[in-house]
Amino acid sequence: MALILAILKWIGIVLLAVIGLLLFVCAMVFFVPVRYVVECKTEDSFRIGFFASWLFGIVKFGKKMPESKVRLYLFGIKVKRLKRKHEKPPSKRQSAPVQKQKQCDRKETGKVESSAGEERKPVLDHVPADHDPSKKNFSFGWISSIITFIRETENRKGIGKIRKELIACIKYLKPRRVRGRIAFGTGDPCTTGWVLGVISMFPVAYTEGLHIYPNFEEKEFDADAYAKGRIRMLYFLRLFLRGYMDNDIMSMIKKAMQN
Repeated sequence: MALILAILKWIGIVLLAVIGLLLFVCAMVFFVPVRYVVECKTEDSFRIGFFASWLFGIVKFGKKMPESKVRLYLFGIKVKRLKRKHEKPPSKRQSAPVQKQKQCDRKETGKVESSAGEERKPVLDHVPADHDPSKKNFSFGWISSIITFIRETENRKGIGKIRKELIACIKYLKPRRVRGRIAFGTGDPCTTGWVLGVISMFPVAYTEGLHIYPNFEEKEFDADAYAKGRIRMLYFLRLFLRGYMDNDIMSMIKKAMQN
């Protein structure tokens, strides 16, 4: 009997340790923020770099400004992708006959020779007489269905709540610190003013430390700025739970899936 109690005791200790470890990992995932940095600069060309770090920089993901590849870092060590050994690039000896065969096939399909030696173009079957290849078939049925779906009184409450959640999510995702300068010009004063009006609609344009200079005379785009922010996964968990527990949002989603 004492042996069975000892075994049950150790099984309980192991289960409690596993549950505690899982709770600790979940707490880190939801409460430890993901910090991100975005940099952009124009010299000879427009270059952008970004980095996202989690758990005090143990995990990093992003790319530096002069590089073009996205890299992953664990404990400051760069992780490289392992290539499969059995995947080998095709050799030149094998690729040359394949290319010649493809060229021959293209020539044969592009021209069809008649018995008299005359060349004629291949005629497609089942082509209507009024068919115009330059015109593309486009239907506005799905647009009208979306408009009618939005105008229905049953869906207005759910759409209004989703709109509020999206606005709050955009405010949460915006960077906490923005620094730099952006100078732009389209060469046309009217177009430059229109672009400036669109930019002024976003709250980021009024961030302290960011300076925007419109050029109404010449065509120009010069940027040297960076932004920093942080995101917690707990916010998205709460967002999902609020949407799942809301009857108006769930009924609207179910109706949209049925349509």
